[in-house]
Amino acid sequence: MGRRRGGYCFEHNTLLMRALTALGFAVEGLGARVLWGRADPSPGPRTHMLLRVTLPEGLYLADVGFGGLTLAAPIRFVAGIEQETPHEPHHLVPRGDELELQARLDGEWAPLYHAAAAAQAPIDFEVANWFTSTHPKSLFTNSLMCARPDPDRRYALLNTHYTVRRRGTMPERRVLESADELGEVLARDFYLPTPAGDIEKVWAKIAGR
Repeated sequence: MGRRRGGYCFEHNTLLMRALTALGFAVEGLGARVLWGRADPSPGPRTHMLLRVTLPEGLYLADVGFGGLTLAAPIRFVAGIEQETPHEPHHLVPRGDELELQARLDGEWAPLYHAAAAAQAPIDFEVANWFTSTHPKSLFTNSLMCARPDPDRRYALLNTHYTVRRRGTMPERRVLESADELGEVLARDFYLPTPAGDIEKVWAKIAGR
């Protein structure tokens, strides 16, 4: 916590779920199969957690743990309508017994994940979290990932691939070329000042990916 390393969907959305529940909201945790950044067309495991919140005006989807494309505001849990957020427009598309969340990026609808309709028990998330954080082929055990939104842009880092998405413009992408460059980006754009020794170790693992 003191080193500001953040977390991912299970930590972020579990914390939000507990906060909303303490405030009196009815909240369910749902599981999703991630599509964003996935080249394999076969179904992946349900290793993403999101929330469904019941309000007097209907059901809403809340998700504060999807990295570089995390929702910056809740959206209605209703398929077939385009919904504005502080960043990209989103909509939900029926896919069998699941709903596919899409974001409009660079003028095209990009699929993010397939959300199951049925709520999951806490043990389901515990198993998914264990797999995600320990499996030798998991993206999270093999990659450096950082994400942070500002009101008018998003910052995202996957290993050496750095992206800035300013609202209403095409994304700016570049590949980091050195450990010094990595340290600069982490401190300036992700507010993660990191000791030089740690930067060198991380760079040795991710360089060339």
